[in-house]
Amino acid sequence: MRVAKTIDELYEEVRDYDLVLCNDAPLALALGNRVRRPMLGVFSITPRQLAGDVALRELQTGLLSDIRLVKLISKYTGYDIRFVHGEVDNILRMRRYTADVRPHLGKRAQRIYDELMALPTLDRVMGEFDAEKDGIFDGLRVAVIGVELYDDLDKHFNPKFGTYDEISPFKKGDYKIREIRELGNDRQVAENAVGLINAENAEDVAIVMDVGGQIADAVRSALYRKRIPFINSLSVKDLHSVRDFLEFLSLSLSFDIIRVKHVRELLSAYGGFIGSKYDEYMLSQYPKALEAGERTSELMGIMRDIREMTFLEVCEKAVRKGKDSAQVKILLDEMELTNEFVEPSKVEDIAYAVNNIGSLKHSEQIPENEKKGVLLVDCKRSVYIDRPFVIYLGMGNEWERDPHEIDFLSAGEKEDEREKNAERFQILMQQGTARVYICNSSKRGNRPAPCIMFGHAECDKTFLDFSEVCDELVTDPWVSDDATEPPVIGSEEIGPNFIPKPFSKTQYNRFVECPRKFMFGTITKMPDKDATVRGTMIHSFAEFRVCYPDKVKELGLDHFADEIASVCAGLSSPEKYNIERSEILGHISSIDAAVDLMGIEVPRLEERGEGTRNHFMKKLGLNAVADFSEVKCVSKDRLMEGVFDLLWNGTIYDFKTGRPINASDIKSRMDRTKRNDYKDYQSLFYLALLDELFPDSRGEFKLFFSKEGNMNFAKGLERDIKGSFRTVRLMSEDDIFREYIEEVMEGIKSTLLSGPVWMLSWKRSRRSARNTPRTMIRKHSSGQFFHRV
Repeated sequence: MRVAKTIDELYEEVRDYDLVLCNDAPLALALGNRVRRPMLGVFSITPRQLAGDVALRELQTGLLSDIRLVKLISKYTGYDIRFVHGEVDNILRMRRYTADVRPHLGKRAQRIYDELMALPTLDRVMGEFDAEKDGIFDGLRVAVIGVELYDDLDKHFNPKFGTYDEISPFKKGDYKIREIRELGNDRQVAENAVGLINAENAEDVAIVMDVGGQIADAVRSALYRKRIPFINSLSVKDLHSVRDFLEFLSLSLSFDIIRVKHVRELLSAYGGFIGSKYDEYMLSQYPKALEAGERTSELMGIMRDIREMTFLEVCEKAVRKGKDSAQVKILLDEMELTNEFVEPSKVEDIAYAVNNIGSLKHSEQIPENEKKGVLLVDCKRSVYIDRPFVIYLGMGNEWERDPHEIDFLSAGEKEDEREKNAERFQILMQQGTARVYICNSSKRGNRPAPCIMFGHAECDKTFLDFSEVCDELVTDPWVSDDATEPPVIGSEEIGPNFIPKPFSKTQYNRFVECPRKFMFGTITKMPDKDATVRGTMIHSFAEFRVCYPDKVKELGLDHFADEIASVCAGLSSPEKYNIERSEILGHISSIDAAVDLMGIEVPRLEERGEGTRNHFMKKLGLNAVADFSEVKCVSKDRLMEGVFDLLWNGTIYDFKTGRPINASDIKSRMDRTKRNDYKDYQSLFYLALLDELFPDSRGEFKLFFSKEGNMNFAKGLERDIKGSFRTVRLMSEDDIFREYIEEVMEGIKSTLLSGPVWMLSWKRSRRSARNTPRTMIRKHSSGQFFHRV
């Protein structure tokens, strides 16, 4: 490699000139920062910056931003904004290499080219500028650094030949990299590079790498972890206000088919709130919409009516006032959509522009904390770096420029461009006063080779290994994987008697299935599921049927089926409404018949707290509840709690809306030896509470499966309400088993509430049933008996 002059050496060479021209913006800024004498105007400037200064004088109008330029050409030609953007990018890139662009374009691209050349752009100013005729450099002593690196447009801003001094960016001598560190993967390379930096020296460090590659993500992550500031070049798509607004528009256009979980965080960002338990509801059917806060209701109204509003109206009503609103309005103004009605195609255009056309007016709106710190440098676009300590990462094939960019050039022109790129590469590799070069030892399972620029810099040699481009290849890392101590997490010892609150039957089931699952459930709130909400509403009907039988007869079962279906509709699709309503009607019809069979007398109603009133009671303005419905029980030692659906004549009744199961399944679900099976200890759990708190009760737990009758009817069988009950009974060891069997056999013939019967031989005592030393389980069904001791 040729030896490149440092920025300080270049400044010493040009310090006495009136104006210095160079086509590298960081170099121009660095030279200007070194001036220590009073002067008017700038000391160093690039041709592109100078073109911006004379643009208003040359064009008599302001320059168009990239997005407005694309929008206007799309409007004039009728071509899609995506096609126009691609062609404009292609034309502007080609124009930097040659003025003879039109012959390389297709018919539609030529039309775009003609429109582009007629619009006020910076490239048009540069292409039409004639420094000799303009006289901008008259009377000035001008130096031009690296004129051989200028592109075709830059050359238009050179003074008349012979009136300026050329300054070479190189000096005599050869440069060779002394040492390259070869490390592992991208993460290890990033960790070792960041290990050389701390918060105090961050302003002195630059990292050169492929800023669009995976290694850049690893470097940013490592800097974030060490809390080291770095300069982050944000684009419009990185502005949270723009991202949120785009998401709000997109989701609003799908208002009828999205669920609460899709918008909950977005609504929170805009000042609304919806609890996580409603995540699975369709947003259009959100059951608490009328009870939601004013801001939440307002946002939902905007989303519902979005197609009848302009983009500006949506912005003013949804986006927070101040900086966020201003950023969105700038975007809408650039897109010329301020007073346009919201449509899917226009939202797609905004999304494309934000994600692909970064040159908008607010691209420079970067947070203050990301304007200082480590400089992240693009290896493909940068040349000079004004930092004392420079770290080079990768240096493999990812550093190479796209060779297809110059496919349209002649062979000689391509060779000229390769030479320019080789000179830029040589200068880049010699920046800073201290340098560290780090490469990967493995890339996608293969040993990486140096990028082709190393060969171009050495008269087109071929290098296959990094050891060939340096004096020494070192493989020792200076940061190990375990060098950083893991954070110390506080801990608390829990004694053997510790329990945060009483176990419910559901929590106990989870605990037996998996203790981790139980602990996870205690610290997280899971959203309501379709079956859970439907089951809760059907249980609410069952309670209402017991407490207010006359009201149920007055309103009719169809009224309650409609109400339950409307609440559950938010968790399903509108197409399934009629099917689900029919299923719900079957459930409540079975429950209505079952309550009649129980022979429950006119209930004695009592006032309870607001939390005990179910959906239908609140809807109809009723406050009182039957004293035997929804009976909450807590054991004396406060370790167990349960809520009985009904406690009538010493028997617990529990309504089940899920798939019916038989007595054998009930038994199997309480078998601890079957570790992978679903566990359900509700029968034992509730009977234990019943035995302790109501010792004179009958010791029975009856489960009613409201779905079974409809299932049998669908199979062509008779709808048997009595057969939908399952009975689990608590027995005393003092009972004579044979006498009990005879009693049960007689009961099958006579009792209304017959069905499969479980008989648990359990020592009855005044102590809690949980302390029982022995349990005998027998099952009666069709004359078959099983027992276990």
